[in-house]
Amino acid sequence: MKYMELFAGILPGMLDLPNIHPVFVHFPIALLCGFLLLEFIGSVTDKKCARGAARAAVGTETKS
Repeated sequence: MKYMELFAGILPGMLDLPNIHPVFVHFPIALLCGFLLLEFIGSVTDKKCARGAARAAVGTETKS
């Protein structure tokens, strides 16, 4: 099985992409930038909802 077919099973539409580089490199970088921005806003303004959104953006939200 080719690696593109494996990715297509996990992420539909992967076979239509001419280049998978943006999906695996640029998208995670954008998520990290969004996390840092939301975390900074949450820290400066003391808004828990912004910090919660930051944690949810990177998938580290835990139940308390």
